[in-house]
Amino acid sequence: MTILEALKMTVGYPLDEKYLERIFIDRNIDGGAAYSGPTESFMLARADVYMMLSTTPSVTMDGFSITIEDREMLAQMAESIYRRYGHVEDMCITASGNAIKDSSHIW
Repeated sequence: MTILEALKMTVGYPLDEKYLERIFIDRNIDGGAAYSGPTESFMLARADVYMMLSTTPSVTMDGFSITIEDREMLAQMAESIYRRYGHVEDMCITASGNAIKDSSHIW
């Protein structure tokens, strides 16, 4: 199984290939490489997908849709991963569906 396939499986939601390609480039990941477990870069890419899904308005693809409750849960899961690996600069805090960039590390 490739890293791309593993990421798609962990999300369970149809994902845009171009968006995944951008995540792999940003995280310096070869999506075609063999999946070898939940590495830091893989988990951060997973958090990026969760955050994208949580902040996209009216997400509906291939008969799937994401509710407000789903978005809140996805944002919390992403934030947990970002915190685990010390990437608070990647974290967004959602409030009523609006994404706000966390800049607390600047203070």
